[in-house]
Amino acid sequence: NAGKHVFVEKPMATSVADAVRLVDLAKQNGRVLMAGHILLYHPGFLRLCGLVQAKALGEIRHITCQRLHLARRLKRHALWDLAPHDISMVLTLNGKLPTVVRAQAETPVAGVPPQLVRISLSFENGPSADISVSAIHPVKLHQITVAGSDAFAVFDDTRDWHEKVSVIRPGLGAYGRDDRPSGAAPALETVALQADEPLKAEVRSFLDAIGGGPMPPSHAGEGLAVVQVLEAAEKSLATGEAVTLDRTHHGALET
Repeated sequence: NAGKHVFVEKPMATSVADAVRLVDLAKQNGRVLMAGHILLYHPGFLRLCGLVQAKALGEIRHITCQRLHLARRLKRHALWDLAPHDISMVLTLNGKLPTVVRAQAETPVAGVPPQLVRISLSFENGPSADISVSAIHPVKLHQITVAGSDAFAVFDDTRDWHEKVSVIRPGLGAYGRDDRPSGAAPALETVALQADEPLKAEVRSFLDAIGGGPMPPSHAGEGLAVVQVLEAAEKSLATGEAVTLDRTHHGALET
């Protein structure tokens, strides 16, 4: 309303209705609206995207995300506090919204919001995805694994730069019905990265967009899409049932 460009931390809103209002307001005022999904700017994730786009892993079959650590404060809901990071990466890799969202949560610590959340995403004509987040895990693990028919790719942000991204061959296509690989034993190779601070890259992207440059990866539509998945997951937690995603804003990722 003040005519300012807006860079808002994740999640962009806590309801789809609020997210839609933000997107519409930005359009009406001709302003840049960008969500703070910082991992979309991480060199490790960008290299992972490059491997997928180049078909270096073959046909993508499944994506697994794990975001585990021990939080100092347990008052935040793990779904809304931790899962936006992984949902944004999964949606970017798939380039579309899921059709069905399932979620489960546990509250081992009494009197606080759920600190263990598991989310399953089903995509039409695309790889499935599982996301696990925890604020009560003693060992920090921030990892996303893409399973392809030819190879697996792993982005582990807890490792040093020279080993954050690795490729493991052969992929799922090498395994037969007897669960034994038909080819050679799995071989791991690390992928060289150019170190860069994701936050700096994120801010540069925002400033470029303000100056008339390209749309940032975490643009308004992408932020809306993440909120759509979060709201569906919250509904699944409340009902114990799988939720078919509302397709009213199915073009959000391309907005």
